[in-house]
Amino acid sequence: MKSIKKNTEYRIQNTRNNKLLRPTFCILHSNNKGFTFVELVVSITIISILSVLGFVSYSKNLEDARDSQRKSELSWVAAWLKQHKIKRLEYPTPWNNFNITNNWYIVALQWKLDENIIISTIDKIPLDPFVALPYTFSISKNKQEFQLAATLENNWINKSFLLWDYKSVSRNILPTIILAISSSTDVEINTLVWSGAENRTKFIFDGSIHNLPYTFDDPFSPYSDSTSFSWLIDDLNIVWWQNSDYRSCIEISDDLKFIGTWEYQINSWWTLINANCPN
Repeated sequence: MKSIKKNTEYRIQNTRNNKLLRPTFCILHSNNKGFTFVELVVSITIISILSVLGFVSYSKNLEDARDSQRKSELSWVAAWLKQHKIKRLEYPTPWNNFNITNNWYIVALQWKLDENIIISTIDKIPLDPFVALPYTFSISKNKQEFQLAATLENNWINKSFLLWDYKSVSRNILPTIILAISSSTDVEINTLVWSGAENRTKFIFDGSIHNLPYTFDDPFSPYSDSTSFSWLIDDLNIVWWQNSDYRSCIEISDDLKFIGTWEYQINSWWTLINANCPN
């Protein structure tokens, strides 16, 4: 009897313990209505804004990278050109060039820096990284000075970028030797000849937004907004190099810098003065 009683107590106790160990379940009621229309619109708007910001930032980074590449490539080409001049005593002539003239007097030669130009110190001519076209190249008549030009994207406000060793001896005749023109014939810059007055509005200066060697839209032609020459030359945002080495018209002529009858800048006691130099 004792044994039966113990077993019965054990089963009763075990049953009680099992009841105590049974898990208690509770049912949670949730609201399954989902997003409202306003919430969806706000979410889509936020995602769209973030996408646009990301795209703009990505595009800007690409533009900055291409502008850096343009500057680097023109720096390399400028160094190669100078090495070529040391070997050949003059800069290479732009192939298929057009002449820039002042009253029919040739003052510069301009065209493209393409594969037809023979540079003894370079194996491959670089191209613009976006439009895959040659940079603009120009030399003075005596082939002793040059200018290179590219267009920078500059965060959608395109501007010109120039490298050069050209020094102007007359700001009013030939401040630079690159024009925003593509031509197969001579281009006159004298205001009294042909379309000289119009062509004078197309000088390309470093850092200018008014005249560009090319655009990024097909057909990638030179661009000019026809800003007057007087406004161009006085623009504080541009850079150009005024020669201050010559003390007389004779020195200018002897150094093959004479570019026609007009007003030149002469160094007189460390001050630039204007002087009319005849033929």
